[in-house]
Amino acid sequence: MKNIAKFIGFVGICCVTVVMTGCSINKNEVKSAQITSVLNNKETLQENALYHFDNGKLEVNLTFSPFENPNTNPSDSEYDKKLEETIKNLNKEFPNDTIKKENFNNKVEKSFKNVTVSVDNEKKKVTISGKDITKEFTMSESNENRLTDDLGNEYELTYSK
Repeated sequence: MKNIAKFIGFVGICCVTVVMTGCSINKNEVKSAQITSVLNNKETLQENALYHFDNGKLEVNLTFSPFENPNTNPSDSEYDKKLEETIKNLNKEFPNDTIKKENFNNKVEKSFKNVTVSVDNEKKKVTISGKDITKEFTMSESNENRLTDDLGNEYELTYSK
C-alpha cells in the first residue's frame, strides 16, 4: 500500500511539473515570420524594409532614400532632421551599433542569431528581440496582420507558430 501511495505521489508531482513547464513556455513566440514594409511615412527616409525570421535567425534588409524628391538638395534642414531621426531610430533598433551621420549608409543588411519574435494579440504588439536587435510593432485595430512602427511606417506580417 505504501508503494502505491508513493507511486501516486510521484505521478502527481510529474503531472504538476509538466503542467508548470507548459505554462512557462511563451506561447506568443513564433517559429517563422516575415514583416514587410507596405506603406512608408513620408516624414521618414525609409524606402523599404524586410524582417525575415526563421527558427531563431533573423535577416534584416532596410533601404533609405537619399533624397525625398530628386529636385531637393540633401543639405536642406528638413532632410537633416529626417536623417537625424532615422539614425536615432537605427541606434535604438540596433543598440550595439553606433551609427552617425558620417557613417550612415542608405542600405542596411544584417543577420542575427538567437532572436525571438513574439506576437501578442491581447496587447496588439509584435516584438523582435535579441542581443543585438530590439524592434516593436503595433498591430492595427482592424487587421492584426497590419503593423506600424514608432515612425509610422506600415508593414504586413505573415507568421507561423
